[in-house]
Amino acid sequence: MVTVILFLVLVIYIILLIVKYKNKSNTNMNWIIQFVQGIIWCVLAADNWHHSHIAVQIGYIVIILLSFITGIQEFIKCKK
Repeated sequence: MVTVILFLVLVIYIILLIVKYKNKSNTNMNWIIQFVQGIIWCVLAADNWHHSHIAVQIGYIVIILLSFITGIQEFIKCKK
């Protein structure tokens, strides 16, 4: 089940990256890409949480937070 969710989110992420690089003037895509990236990290962390060490778990949390914080910053910048 997690593999299917991860595959679908990765396909969406790749499509968003392709759209972003084809339309370089569209800055609205950055925050969406950051949020999708945060979702990918959440799925990966949830899948590997019990099999990883505390340092890796902290790394997951930091990367997830950074992805969502950057997404929020890009969203605010986009709306100004």
